[in-house]
Formats: sequence, structure tokens, C-alpha cells
Amino acid sequence: MIFNRISIEGFGCIGKKITINFPIEGKIGIFGNNESGKSTFFDSIEFALFGKSSKTKEEMINWNKEKLQISLDFTSGDKSYRIERVLSQKSHNAKLVELINGQPAGKEITTVTEIHENVEDILGLDRESYSKLIYIRQKELDALKGLARTKRTELVNKVMGIQIFDDALKRVKDDYKKEQSEIDALQKELEYIKRDHDKYEGRNKEVENLRGDIEPIELKIKELIEEMSTLKSELEKHANAKECMNKQEILKSKISERDIITKQIDEEKKNQLNFDTYKKFLTPEFEQNYKMIDKCYNELKKQEEDIKSEEEKIKQKQKEIPEKTIDEPKTKQKSSSNRNIGIICIIIGGITLAMLPISPLLIIPSIVLFVISASFLRRWKKLQNELKIQIEKFAPAQRVIKERQGDLELLNDKLENTKVEYELESSNDAKRKLDEFNKEISEKLSAENLEAAKGIMINLDSNSDEGEIEKLENEKSSVDDNIKKLESDIDDHKKSFPTTYNIENAAKEFEETEKLMEKARSSRNLEDNNLTQKNTRITTLEEECKNLKSNYEIYPAKLDEVKEKENSNDLLDYVSDQFKRISTQQRELVLPQAEITINDFLPVITNSRYSNLEISEDLEFTVYVQETNGFKKRDVFSGGTQDQFLIALRLAFTKSILDNRIRADEYSFFMDEPISSSDEIRKAGIFELLNKVKSTFKQIFIVAHENISDDVDYHLKLRRDSDGFTEIELKSWK
Repeated sequence: MIFNRISIEGFGCIGKKITINFPIEGKIGIFGNNESGKSTFFDSIEFALFGKSSKTKEEMINWNKEKLQISLDFTSGDKSYRIERVLSQKSHNAKLVELINGQPAGKEITTVTEIHENVEDILGLDRESYSKLIYIRQKELDALKGLARTKRTELVNKVMGIQIFDDALKRVKDDYKKEQSEIDALQKELEYIKRDHDKYEGRNKEVENLRGDIEPIELKIKELIEEMSTLKSELEKHANAKECMNKQEILKSKISERDIITKQIDEEKKNQLNFDTYKKFLTPEFEQNYKMIDKCYNELKKQEEDIKSEEEKIKQKQKEIPEKTIDEPKTKQKSSSNRNIGIICIIIGGITLAMLPISPLLIIPSIVLFVISASFLRRWKKLQNELKIQIEKFAPAQRVIKERQGDLELLNDKLENTKVEYELESSNDAKRKLDEFNKEISEKLSAENLEAAKGIMINLDSNSDEGEIEKLENEKSSVDDNIKKLESDIDDHKKSFPTTYNIENAAKEFEETEKLMEKARSSRNLEDNNLTQKNTRITTLEEECKNLKSNYEIYPAKLDEVKEKENSNDLLDYVSDQFKRISTQQRELVLPQAEITINDFLPVITNSRYSNLEISEDLEFTVYVQETNGFKKRDVFSGGTQDQFLIALRLAFTKSILDNRIRADEYSFFMDEPISSSDEIRKAGIFELLNKVKSTFKQIFIVAHENISDDVDYHLKLRRDSDGFTEIELKSWK
């Protein structure tokens, strides 16, 4: 990748159009004061290539312009291209076209996305590879170390061109997955076909076995048919004997039936006779007398029981009153006498007192009479209190006794009336008469009492039917006719047999033969069913085989197809391993070669002070220090020395990658302020080092603050014009 020409307008501080035709080889120095547009120049190249920048859109488009325009001509391999970009706040338009003899030729690509893809393919670099390897920005010397190992591997693969192996590996893996998916689908299909294949073989085998089973079954059926034919002849031979024996059995049954009917007729007649007897005996008058005596007995018995119960209740109440109680009539009489005597004594005493004026001596008799009167009145009051207490205490019991005694008198009166009504003395007398009635019923009707006799009579009445007797006699007559006919038929059968013919034995032989016949028939049915089932099964299996045959026939071909796919996948797996191995081998060349290269660069850039640096997989490094006879980590060195190491590392690493790149090309290299922290000796070392990498980097751009025209092959000095825009102050080539 060599840059031939660039035209810039409206990009950052490059507000006015600048067009530069670059030397195609050598060290090209770009210098000028701060903010003169040196880094902007590099950023514009990056934006032209990739359509992206580390700056924002507002930073890229000049403050005095509505849009920026860039046109970049570059060569990659043996082809040249022009890429043009126009960026505004609202749009981004681009165009990529191949150049032949400096003029556009072929189809223009105008889609931003398509341009991006084509630029990456043309350069073999994406923006990240470009910024990490080709373009060393100010203060980004250690950018490679910041990349994750997988990202750095991807970058190395892409720049070296061995990404084609990764892409091929990806395609192989995709093909492998696709093939594996097809294999999985085929295996599922094969599994289904194999099931049908195995079923087909199994069904055919089963048909073969069934056909082998059918032959003995058919032979067995044939034997049974012959056996049944022989047995049929024997059955016909003894059929008359069996028929005769059957008729004898029927005759026995008919005789038994006749006996039963005769017995039923006798029972019916007996029932009729008994009913007549009951009907004559159980007259309405007899029933009336019986019921009257029965009623009398029940009433007398109840009344006697009621009287007895009432007497018991009275006795029980009387027990509640104590035996030693005052005699109420005597007490009343005695109380009345005391009261009367007391009153008389008071009257006489009053009269005596009235006579005192006449005879004063009567005072003593008056006092005596009043004393006596008081004594009798006291006794009267005491007796009255005793009567009152007794009446209050036992009055309820005496009242109940009195009431029950009244009820008892009524019951006795009722009992006497009943006796008079029925002309009986007691319930025992009524019971005796009732027993006489029951005895008569028992003797004449064999029943326990009138109720039982009436029940029997009702039953006899319901069971007695003169029409039933006639019906039974008709049935008996019919059975008699059947018996006579059977006897006649049996005689005829016996006459048809030889004299010495044993009918009973012949009939038994018939029965045995019939059993054998039934057994043979049952076996025949079983064998027929078995044969039918097997034939049906064969038909079903043959029908299934028709449906399975297509899969059975394609199974070998499908199996070969699966094996072919598996072999193809094995080959893809092998190819995948080869791509992976080649990619790894190529990539593993970078770090060792970079270490060799950097150790070649170290004496040059460090004025022979350091010559041995070791790099780890993660791009950490240690440097051999002669004074300490050992390796030291980078952190122990000064910032300027570390920058020397990092410049050497970046150049060595990038050179190693590009030297091992599969696609042949010439390269440009950009260094932004590589000598800013270097003294004259270190500065001289850096430029000497850049001379050593000319074989890899044909075109090297170096940005610096100071004038480096003596250290480079070509130089370009930039400055700001009166409008603040970048302009070319000096250019050393035409």
C-alpha cells in the first residue's frame, strides 16, 4: 500500500484545498508548529481509507465549511485506486474506482458499506490493523499491548493474509456443520428406513414361519374330517337305539308328570271338601256367640284388673299415712266439750260476779270458775291446733284416697253391670266358655281358635277352584294319551331290533360316540380358527411388506449415502485441522522473528547500549542490562528509554508480520511525533532504525515539531495562513 496523491478540503484545520503528490518511496518528513495540521493530515488519510476517524463529525468538518472533501490515490499490489469522500452533517457520500494510467477505469463503487468491504479486501487491513501497525500515533507506542490476545491474533491473521485460512476454516466448519446436519437428517431418515427394513425382514420371516405352521394344521384338519365322517356313520348306526332310549326317558318323565297331576287333583278335591266342612261349621250364629263370649271375657278381665289395680293404689296411698294419728272424730268431740265447759264456766262466773253486791262471799267461787274456764279453753285451743296440723299434713293423701275410693266404687258398679249383661259371674267363667268353643273348633276343624279357622277357610276358599280340578283332569288325560303313544312307539322300536340286540348298550355307545364327535368338532373348530388367524395374519403381513418394501430396497443405498457423507465430513474435519495447523504455524513465526528483528534494532536505536530483549506472548518484555548481568522489566527504565524500546518493538512486530504476509505488497508507515521525547543521540538512532526497515516500508511518513529535513529524504513544512487554515509553507519535491 503506497500513497500517490491526496486532495483535502474542509477537513479540520485544512479548510482550503490542498493537493499533494507523494514520493512513492523514502522517508517523508512533515513538520511545522503546533496545530499547523500535521496530525490532521494523517487523520484525513485514515478517514479517506476507512470512512472513520478518532475525531467526531464536528471536529472533522472545518468550522467555516458545510462539508469536507477528500480524494486519495493509492497503490496496492499491482493495482491503483482512487477513493473520494464527501461528508456533511447530514450525509456521507463516497466513491471507489480503479485507476489505469492515472485515469478512472471500470465500475465505480458508491455504497459506503460496499466501499468499506472492498478497501479492507484491497489493503488486507481493516481500520484497527491500520491504526495498530501502520500508523503509530503520538503517545500510542504501547497500543499493541492493550489488545486482547484473541484480538491481536485476529489482527495478525488479517494482516499476514492467513485470515484466508481462518475464513476457509470457517467455511469448512460451516460446511462441516451443514454436512453434519445433513448426516443427522439422513441418520434419522436411515433410522426410520432401517426400522422399515428390519420390519420387512421380520414380517417376511414371520410369514415364512406361519406358512410352515399352516401345513400341519391343514393335515390335522384333514384327519379330523375323516374322524368325524367315521363317527357320523357310527352315530347313524345307533340312532334308533338312542331314539328308543330317549323315548323311554320321555315316558318316565310323562309318568312322573301324570303322578304329580294326580296328586294335585287329590289335593284340590281335599281342599274343596275341607272348605265345605268349615263353611258348615262356621255359621254366623256360631261366630256371633264366639265373639260375644270373647268380648265378655276381655271386658271382665280388664275390669277385674282395673279394680285390682285401683285397690293396690289405695293401699299404697294409705301406707303414706302413719298408723298412730289422732282420732279425728273423738278429738273434735273432745275439743267441743272443753270449749262448751269453758264457756259455761265463764257464764256462771259472770253471774256470780253480778251477784257480789248481794253476797260478797261469791267472789271466790267466781275466781275458781274463771280459772276452770281458762283451763278448758286452753285444752280446746290445743286440740284445735293438733287437728289443724294433722289436716294440713295428710290432707292431700286422704283426698287422693277418697277420690280413688270413689273410682273404685264406679268400677265395681261397672263390673256388676257387665256380669248382669252377660249373665256370667267372672272372667274365669267367661274363659271356661271360650275354651269350650276353642275345643270344639280344634276337634272339628283342627284349628286353634276362630281367627285361625277363618284364616284357613279363606285360604281354602282362594285355593279351591272347581275349574282347576277340571283343567288338571284334562291335563292328566292328555298325558295319559302321550304315555300310551310312547309305549306303542317303544314297542314298535323293540320289535324292529334283533332279539339279541342290547338297546341300552347301543344307546351308551351312541352317547360315547357323540362325545367323541363333539370333541372332534370342537378340535376342528379350533384348528379352523387357528388356520384362519394364521392366514389372516399372513395377509396382513404381506400387505405391510408391500408398504415396507420400498424402504427395504433403498436401505443399502441410503446406508452408502450416509457413509459417503460421513467420509466427506471426515475429510472436512481433516482439512479443518490442516488449515488450523498452517494458520498457527504461520502466526507462530511472527513473535520469534519479531524478537530477532528487535534485537537487531536495539543496538541501532539505543546506541549499542542494549542488545537483548525478550518478548512474551502477551507482548510484555524484559531487557538485558549488562551492568546487572540480568534481565529487567521495562518499568525500571526511564520514559525516553521505554519509548525507544516500544518504537523498536512496534517496528519489529509490524515488520515481522508484513514480511510473513502471504500477499506480496509494498507498504507505507506513519509515525506521529516519534522523536518528541528523544535527545539528539536517540533521535539519530530512530532515523538510523528507519533506514533499516526500508526493505519492508518503502514509504515512511514522519511527523515532528522540529525541522527534520536533514534526517529525511523528503520534507514538507506546514503552517497556518491568515485565515487560520493549514497551508504548505515548503515542499522539497515537485
